[in-house]
Amino acid sequence: MNSQKIDGIGTLNGGEYDRIEADGIARLAGDVKAEFLAINGVMNGEGKLACGSMQCDGVCNLKGKLSAGNMKVDGTLNLKNGRLTAGELFCDGCITLNGAKLEGEKIICDGCLNTDSEICADLVKVDGIVKAGEIYGDEIVIHSGNKGKGRIKANIDINILGFQLKKSLAISSAKVLEATKVDIECVNADIVNGQYVRIGSGCIIQQVDCDKELYIARSAEIEKITGNAEVYYIED
Repeated sequence: MNSQKIDGIGTLNGGEYDRIEADGIARLAGDVKAEFLAINGVMNGEGKLACGSMQCDGVCNLKGKLSAGNMKVDGTLNLKNGRLTAGELFCDGCITLNGAKLEGEKIICDGCLNTDSEICADLVKVDGIVKAGEIYGDEIVIHSGNKGKGRIKANIDINILGFQLKKSLAISSAKVLEATKVDIECVNADIVNGQYVRIGSGCIIQQVDCDKELYIARSAEIEKITGNAEVYYIED
């Protein structure tokens, strides 16, 4: 295996590599496997990209399948019509998935995570903003924005490509949240399903189904509660 560094404009041909560094503008042409991938510039392409470790501080636009044992996104990652798989994913930037599922063991997001499909991981922990179709896991923790009452908006700081942006964004949202443990604040969801559930301030939920323990902030808005859980109301 060899290594490749692209400083200007170049093409990354299919094959196996020890190390890839894209500091300029790189085009992915074919299926690539690498022990380490660093994107500090821009990478565009279509195919299958598999990495032992991936660091994206720039912009990555891909169509296909992307996988990594360890992935850190401080820049921008856009993936279409495929699947994103990571053992551990850390996002301080922005990830947008169009028609692509996200699977992993641990997903930690302090930035923005947006998908029209499904997120599935043992642990999903979000202190930034997440918008998804469905989120499944063993433990889901989403604390988006500042605590407040009713229909609020969340202010978060995001560092993208060296620019500090302060965004006033809508609260996190998903059609379905399902896990053994669910702990959420400032989340809009159709259905929340779990055994141990905490619905914090700023949440707007259509239905909560819980079988063991359910904690609800007094300012949270819930249309329907089902299941056999003990219900406890807590202060914001």
